Amino acid sequence: MRAKTAILTFSLISLVGASCYSDPTWIRRVRGISEKYEPFILETISEESGHLIATASYGDYRKEKESHLPSLIKGVQTQGCTFWPEVKMQVSNNIQGEWKDVQPTNEQGEPATVTIEQRSPNVWLHLNLDAFHPLIGKFKYGKVILTNEQYAIFEVDNLLEPTTFPDAWSEVINLAVGDPLHKLPFAVAEIESMGEDLRAHCEYVNLRDKHAIRIEGTQTTDGTFWPQVIGQVADDYKGFWKTIGEPPNIGKKFTFLVQPGEVTGQLVVDVEIFRPLIGKFRYGRVVLKSGETAPFEMKNLLPHEGGIQLKASRE
Repeated sequence: MRAKTAILTFSLISLVGASCYSDPTWIRRVRGISEKYEPFILETISEESGHLIATASYGDYRKEKESHLPSLIKGVQTQGCTFWPEVKMQVSNNIQGEWKDVQPTNEQGEPATVTIEQRSPNVWLHLNLDAFHPLIGKFKYGKVILTNEQYAIFEVDNLLEPTTFPDAWSEVINLAVGDPLHKLPFAVAEIESMGEDLRAHCEYVNLRDKHAIRIEGTQTTDGTFWPQVIGQVADDYKGFWKTIGEPPNIGKKFTFLVQPGEVTGQLVVDVEIFRPLIGKFRYGRVVLKSGETAPFEMKNLLPHEGGIQLKASRE
């Protein structure tokens, strides 16, 4: 009997759970190779149950003549409605030179297609990169090609377990107006790590109210204000958000006031509770007691160099 092909759209893939494998042993953020804008990019690579798994995004904000969207890409849907696109794989030691074909490892699941839309975050893509494992150390670059011929290039060495883990790093989150994650008045402005701690520096913009906004939380002796929030994660920022808990607050109870017309960046949130879920969910957000949310991409919790160890390595 011929299998039916499921037609999926981004709005339907709004659920909890990202992979049919177990929790990652390690995960790293993938550095970009191309100097020009590429809509299809790998975001993270992790090891899950001995398999090399990548997450990827496809966001094309170019003019229609350049983007050739919308377009359909083929693949399969597996546990948790995770979409694994059908791909071709290649390796090379010279980006501008000859590429050698590699037989990809195909996931088993229900045949499906997704529509890639212009100016949209689109569905989160998952890729099995096991086919590249025996080629580590033999080739410098790997390439993954979708059925619409769009491709992403990465360094094959990124398939190796990270050996260094930065103790301190930070990343400013710049979101343009119109970006779906740009949600005023509450927003994440910067992510930083100080060893074992992950912190989000948030800002609050009070330009719409004529009265002071009261934000409940705690304040430490150094004057740092920690708003009371809950943490949530999702695969689709427009879909279902799963509550994962409440980050710890330190210090004494304090009410922070944001005056009319004021923009403040003095709100700090401990986002360590999100760390085990990197690579399992695409988005995270912190939610104030008043309901305002500050969403961010989970990949922003990873340093650009190195990676993080999530549990003990395989013996």
